Amino acid sequence: MIKVSNYNLAICGDSWSSNYSSNTGYLEEKSDVKEDELWVNRFTGYNKIENFSKGGATNEDIYYQVNRAISEGCNYILIFLTHGARFNAHWDNNKAIIPWHDDQPKLTNTYVKTYFSAEKQFFHSYLLVRAMIAELEEANCDFKIFLGGNNHYNIAYPTPEGKGHDEGSSIPLEKHAIMHPNIVHWHMRDVPSNPPDMIENAEIKDYEHKWQALMYSDTSANHLTKKGQLKVIKKLNEIL
Repeated sequence: MIKVSNYNLAICGDSWSSNYSSNTGYLEEKSDVKEDELWVNRFTGYNKIENFSKGGATNEDIYYQVNRAISEGCNYILIFLTHGARFNAHWDNNKAIIPWHDDQPKLTNTYVKTYFSAEKQFFHSYLLVRAMIAELEEANCDFKIFLGGNNHYNIAYPTPEGKGHDEGSSIPLEKHAIMHPNIVHWHMRDVPSNPPDMIENAEIKDYEHKWQALMYSDTSANHLTKKGQLKVIKKLNEIL
């Protein structure tokens, strides 16, 4: 169990902090990890708990989850940010953003490349975190914002500087560093990506793959095996 004391607790994030009802692409009956085994359902000691997380959420989505948590009277908010390069693409559902959307697809493609780069999205995520902190402090909420650590395994969102090796953090660029005591440089997505340094002079690649197989699940709503859930619970008890 993860112990918190007499709070109205809220959890905000993407699929890594979701459950089967908020990440509907995953079915509990097809996974050996059941709803009550997910780490998000292992808190104790709270007055009430709300999980606003949703599979596929961007940091903009998570910002609005935080807004909702504050408005609903939550006073301890745990925020698990997603990758900083993820963004809400508005041109498919709001043609006013790009009026020539259908008639000039090549021009649309150029527009997107010009104005929606990964680095611009990292800056947008940075601003969103600054806004979250200001609004949480204004509301006198206790909170933790989990950015994740930089790692070399997950290369889904490469940055210009790191060329794919520094995107593990939601705010990966040094120029966007936020020095705040409630920022946590860990995230549950680090669990399958960062094996403990247990074996020296071993075949590291095979070791990493074996570790990921122990911790990562293709069928669990939050991508973690039963062992992965326990790792998260242990780490959160250390942090909280």
